[in-house]
Amino acid sequence: MAEAAALAFAAAIISEMGIEDSYFHTDNEMLVHYLNGIDCSWMPSWDSKPFTHMFINHTKHKRIQVLKIPRSGNNKAHMLARSAFTNVDFPCNIGFSCTNEDHVNSCPLKLALCNVKWESIPSIAASCC
Repeated sequence: MAEAAALAFAAAIISEMGIEDSYFHTDNEMLVHYLNGIDCSWMPSWDSKPFTHMFINHTKHKRIQVLKIPRSGNNKAHMLARSAFTNVDFPCNIGFSCTNEDHVNSCPLKLALCNVKWESIPSIAASCC
């Protein structure tokens, strides 16, 4: 469920930013096949279903691909997800900042993050380059 939620959140951000071409990475092979439309015989669990549906809605009519990465290449993401899961009760007063010199007046990632409504998922970090 956590990976489906993260993919849906990322899809909402690229949709808000108007990005048409994107690659998404996950180590969940069944989710990769399902979201790429390769294997629709596997269905996500009921608690993941709203997130896979959100992902599909946000990426409809876009050129996207969900790629499988080895779990060993995903250690930092797992560590951050585990940390977020164990700290879900912390207050979510998030300040956004961007260090990209080209985005001094307006950062598209910052605008997208401010406009995505997702109260149930805490954001830990976002990087703009």
